[in-house]
Amino acid sequence: MRRTPVLQLDERFLIKLESLQVTGSFKARGAFNHILVVVQQQFITIDPPFNPEMSIEYVAMIVLGGMGTVFGAVAGALAFAFLSPLAQVVGRQLPLVSALSSAQQSILLFAVIVSAFLLFEPLGLFGIWLRIKRYFAAWPFTY
Repeated sequence: MRRTPVLQLDERFLIKLESLQVTGSFKARGAFNHILVVVQQQFITIDPPFNPEMSIEYVAMIVLGGMGTVFGAVAGALAFAFLSPLAQVVGRQLPLVSALSSAQQSILLFAVIVSAFLLFEPLGLFGIWLRIKRYFAAWPFTY
């Protein structure tokens, strides 16, 4: 049995310092409170706000827009928002992809798009924007 630390104020008053108690000690009221909390939490169900599909979508947005830049993250999010309905429409037209659910179709098509961007344009939409900007900066003289 372990003793709870006590602080003596004067001869008549003692204060139990339960927050300084050594781990492994047991108090009946602590166990009772824990049981009450567990019983109350059984009836609360909350859907998780974050799932693995969402993290894959965020990575796809960043890679699509261009990694390492704010412009790339914003452009990737906008492109993702505009391409999502298009991916669902195109997914219904493809023969092997049409057997999947709409969420799986869009994830599969975005995986193909992100892979193509990583192979052919590693800077993403930001790299395309840099080329367009460079072209128009020297527009009359394109040499």
